[in-house]
Amino acid sequence: MNGRDEQLDPVSILALLEQVPDPRIERSRLHSLSDIVLLTLIAMIAGADDWVSVQQYGEMNKTWLKEFLPLPHGIPSHDTLGRVFRLIDSTELAARLGAWLERLHGAPKDDQICIDGKAIRRALKASGSPVHVVNAWATRARMALGQVEVDSKENEIVAIPKLLGLLQLKGQLVSIDAIGCQREIAGIITEKGGDYLLRVKANQPKLHEEMMEFFLDAERDGFKSGTWHPIEDTDGDHGRIEIRRTWACDELSWFADHARWAGLKSVVVQRNTRESRGKTSDSLNIYISSRPAKEVEALARAARGHWAVENSLHWVLDMAFDEDWSRVRSDHAALNLAALRRVVVSVVRKNKTLKCGAATKRKCAGWNRDYLTQVLLGR
Repeated sequence: MNGRDEQLDPVSILALLEQVPDPRIERSRLHSLSDIVLLTLIAMIAGADDWVSVQQYGEMNKTWLKEFLPLPHGIPSHDTLGRVFRLIDSTELAARLGAWLERLHGAPKDDQICIDGKAIRRALKASGSPVHVVNAWATRARMALGQVEVDSKENEIVAIPKLLGLLQLKGQLVSIDAIGCQREIAGIITEKGGDYLLRVKANQPKLHEEMMEFFLDAERDGFKSGTWHPIEDTDGDHGRIEIRRTWACDELSWFADHARWAGLKSVVVQRNTRESRGKTSDSLNIYISSRPAKEVEALARAARGHWAVENSLHWVLDMAFDEDWSRVRSDHAALNLAALRRVVVSVVRKNKTLKCGAATKRKCAGWNRDYLTQVLLGR
């Protein structure tokens, strides 16, 4: 950054962060909350993963940071950072960070939003269970859209509706694994103007058995009965061949409960056959969707694309941020740190200047301020 001409835009960052309620009593506010959060965000983009490294980054770059951050009392200590992030309301912080991300790169449109849970394995709560969050990831926009904690006494079925309530779903296709295959969840998605692709598995034995039987009967009959829309694609490398056959059916009169599922229009079945080193494996996955069967190509792509949340977000969090090794767990600290990580993943992946992984991009941001500036300004 060259002085004030390339500084961080205070309207898009500092002003948003100033909207986060400061939980500290006024006389103890040596450092402003917005300074603390923005310092931490910048340091994390540049490779910091804990409070000590955030402080060290700040001390080593203090002169530059003061070009756009007031920092009247210098760089906060690692103890101050840990204490403040324990107190900040994680929902409020995540909302402001999400608003900044949208200003920077725009809100996803006509995208696939993948919902999936992740445990931070070494961030153990008093109960002994790890901090567990449900994430939303936009596959084409390559952005983290939000997160909600799974309470120790609850499960993802309770957390998913809370997360959906925070998201803009109009025009989006929401994909969720079997735990999210619930009538309430389907209803929330359609009420908010979105569509769903929900996987059906044996955790709902009656539903799964009914749909499996219907498909296998149709397959034995050569798909002569009912309205089936088929598609097939093949790929392979290094001696591996994978054939994906997908069928979508919009004839639902056989399904006794179809009217109880909001907006239900099709059943989707995907058979994956994999050949590698002389061995063949076969899997059969069933989904229900509010999109019509004639959109089988898009539905097949979405069924496969759902796991982008694992490959593009969860895997990156563990490999580039060592999230599973983080022991930060007190009060709101783990969730606030998780929210910051997800924003950092989004901004570094959105930057196309360098063609390399998130971990290397973070190193480059630490080595080169011009590159760090590009990431922060969404260029």
